[in-house]
Amino acid sequence: MLLRRWLLFCASLLCAAGAAAAEVDFAAVEQAFARADATRLRSQVAELDDRPASAGERDSRYLVAYARYRLAATYLQQQRPASAKPVLAQAIEQLRELLRAYPEFAEAMVLLAAVYGLEILRSPVKAVYLAPRANRLIDRGLELDPGNPRAYLMKGVVKFQTPTLFGGSVAEARELLETGLARAAATTRPAAIDWGLVDLHLWLGRVAADQNRRRQEQDHYAAALSISPDNHWVLQAMAGRGYRYEPAAAER
Repeated sequence: MLLRRWLLFCASLLCAAGAAAAEVDFAAVEQAFARADATRLRSQVAELDDRPASAGERDSRYLVAYARYRLAATYLQQQRPASAKPVLAQAIEQLRELLRAYPEFAEAMVLLAAVYGLEILRSPVKAVYLAPRANRLIDRGLELDPGNPRAYLMKGVVKFQTPTLFGGSVAEARELLETGLARAAATTRPAAIDWGLVDLHLWLGRVAADQNRRRQEQDHYAAALSISPDNHWVLQAMAGRGYRYEPAAAER
């Protein structure tokens, strides 16, 4: 009887551990990122690192790098570049290895370009050689997957953040981001990799702010909050513009 209870207890622990690991998916990472919760993101990265290889190895490896991307972004926003440095280095190495194994994996190309963008933010001097690499990765990703909304997101962000003298354009950024939004809306089937909709609305809000289109700016922030209520990054952008968040208005 005691042996049976012990076995049941051990089995329950194994089931609980499996359930905890299963909780770390794109939605869970997005939720932690929306709260700018570096502690939770760091825990998720550790859980994903410890997760055994599965049948969906390619997407599982992508998810680990994606979690590191979100963790590094959070560290940088919190003015912790020293903490972001090793996280970015690990994400870059993981994505390079992933692309060596799957050389036509468009999603990994786009994510690696995004990670390069954070590395440039951490160390601007690296823009000289990382920016061209990021652009090539995004363009190749679009060649392989023309309907990928995340590729348009990253291409739009690059266009928006690049000085006009070096090829940047706010108008082109808006067009690219709106195309990404349309591509996301056109997706009719669930995808293993599905993130970026909140980011698209957030960056379209920033572009609208730059163009002094206040109504469209507020509409995009409201749309982002309807997807991710109380999103730290959106609320921060709104606060920087002097906007107050009214939940009832966002729900309408």
